[in-house]
Amino acid sequence: MEAISTTNEPWCSPQHKSIRNILPDSPEDIERFAMHSDDLQPTSDLHSSTIQGPNSRLVVVGSYEKRVILGRGGASTIKIGRRNRQISRTHVAIEFNTESQHFQLTVLGLNGANVDHVGYNQNAIIILEDHSFIDILGDHIEFRIPPRPMEEKVIGKESLQDQELKSDELCEKPDDTPIKPPKEEESASVDIIPLEDTSIVKVTKEEQVEETMNEDREQIDTFEKEMKDENNEEKSKEQKENDSSEAEEQDYSEVIIDALVFSRTSSMPISDICSRIMKSNPVYAEQPRELWTERIKKVLKEKPFFGEIQRKGKTADGSPKENLYYYNSELDPVEWRKATYTQVGRSARKCTLKDKQYFWKIPPKLGRHRSSYIPPPANPSEIKSKRSRQFEQNENNEPKKTKL
Repeated sequence: MEAISTTNEPWCSPQHKSIRNILPDSPEDIERFAMHSDDLQPTSDLHSSTIQGPNSRLVVVGSYEKRVILGRGGASTIKIGRRNRQISRTHVAIEFNTESQHFQLTVLGLNGANVDHVGYNQNAIIILEDHSFIDILGDHIEFRIPPRPMEEKVIGKESLQDQELKSDELCEKPDDTPIKPPKEEESASVDIIPLEDTSIVKVTKEEQVEETMNEDREQIDTFEKEMKDENNEEKSKEQKENDSSEAEEQDYSEVIIDALVFSRTSSMPISDICSRIMKSNPVYAEQPRELWTERIKKVLKEKPFFGEIQRKGKTADGSPKENLYYYNSELDPVEWRKATYTQVGRSARKCTLKDKQYFWKIPPKLGRHRSSYIPPPANPSEIKSKRSRQFEQNENNEPKKTKL
C-alpha cells in the first residue's frame, strides 16, 4: 500500500485534501466516501411534524341549509389555527345564497383572507366555486360544492309513469276480451244476418272502445294536473313559512354591534347605523331601507346589551333629534363576543351617556380704543366695588368750596 501524499495549502480545508493513489479496498477510502458532512441536513432546515406540509389541505364541504363558520373560537363549526392569534374566533363564514344560487364566503376577521391567491379585507363577500383554494393566514383549505338534495319532482315523475302504465293496461284489456254476440243472434240462423251488418257492428264496437280509452286518458290527465297543482301549492306554502321563520330566527345583533364598535363615535342614531350596515354589506343594500330600520329598532329594544340615550330639542332643520344607542359589553351574555369587542373597540364613556346641550354666547363688543379696553368682570359684587371706588375718586378730585 502506498502512502497518502497531501498538500498543506492555506486555503485548503482538511475535507478537500488532494488524494493520490488510494486503493479502492482500503478502509480509509470506505470511511471517506460512505458519509460526508455536507450530506447532513442542517438543524435550521429541520421542521417539526406538527407543521403542515405544502400539499396538506383541509377539505371543507358546503351546506345548503346551515352556515359553516371557520375560526379559532368555540362558536365556529370548524376550528382552525388554535395557536395563531392572528386568526379571529369567527374568521370566515361560508353559506349558500338562494337568490344567486351560489356559495359565498364572507370575511369576518380583521386580518382578512385569500381566495384563489387574491387577498380580501374584512366584510368582503366572495363567490366560491368547486375546488376553490382558501388561505387563512397559513391554514390552507379546499372548498367542495356538495351534491344537490333530491327533490320531490323525481318521485312525482315515477308516480306519473306508474299511472300511465296502468292506463295502458286498461286500454289493452278491452282489446283482449272477446266480444260476445247477443242471445238473439245465437238462436237465429246464419242466412238471416248479412255480411254488411256484421261489419257495421264491428266498427261501432271499435268506436266505443276508443271512446272509453279517450275518457280514461282524460281522467288520468286531469288527475295528474290536480296532483301537480296541489304539490306546487304545498311547496309554495312551505317556502313562505321557511322564509318567514328564517327572517324571524336570524339575529342581526352582531351586525349592529360591528357598526357601533368599529365606528369613530361610540353612540349612533338608528339612521346612521342603517346606512353603515348597508355600506359595509352590499347584499343588505338590495333590501329596502324601511325594512332595515324596523329590524334595527326591534333588536335595539329587545336585546339588553344595547343602551339608549334620550335626546330633547330640535336640529337646525326643525326636526326632533334622534335618540342615540350604544353597545354595553358588560351585559352581553356571549362570552367570546364580550372578550373580543372589549379588546378591539372602545366603550361609551359615562359622560356621554347623557344628552348635553351647548349654547353659543355672543361675545361683548369692543370699544373704539381696543388697547385700552378692559372687559367687564363676571361677578356683580366686583362691579359694585369698582363703581364705589370710582365715585370716591371723583369726590376727592373735585375742588373744595371756601367760605369768604
